[in-house]
Amino acid sequence: MTAAAIARIQESYRDIAEPQTLAAIFYARLFERAPSTRLLFPDDMLGQHAHFTVAIAILVQNLDHLGALDEPLRELGLRHAGYGVRQEHYAVFRDTLIDVLAERERWSPALRDDWWDALTRVIGMILNGAPEEPYLDQTDAFRST
Repeated sequence: MTAAAIARIQESYRDIAEPQTLAAIFYARLFERAPSTRLLFPDDMLGQHAHFTVAIAILVQNLDHLGALDEPLRELGLRHAGYGVRQEHYAVFRDTLIDVLAERERWSPALRDDWWDALTRVIGMILNGAPEEPYLDQTDAFRST
């Protein structure tokens, strides 16, 4: 990623007044778009919203040092596979997040591409840790990340 792309993402993230609100909107939209994903999460989403908020903040703050996140993201991929998360869920996650972010002020095609590139890169790192044969028979197992 270029320094300019990283700066645009970081600035757009700073424009989000309440990241906790972003989490609630994101998950509501994710469950509308892909209802089967709801089974992967706990009934009480408060903790998941907090995890999401922290994870996005860490990602955005460390875009210029993504290599440092390689091992934690691989471990996350392995854990998520155990929860029943499949490869195709990551694209739905990415695209839903981008759609929610696009509703914010000062959105542009370039910013969309920046977020898409960053999230796709992170997804690749996560999938590097997932086994080739994810645990497809598990549902309702995604309790914490």
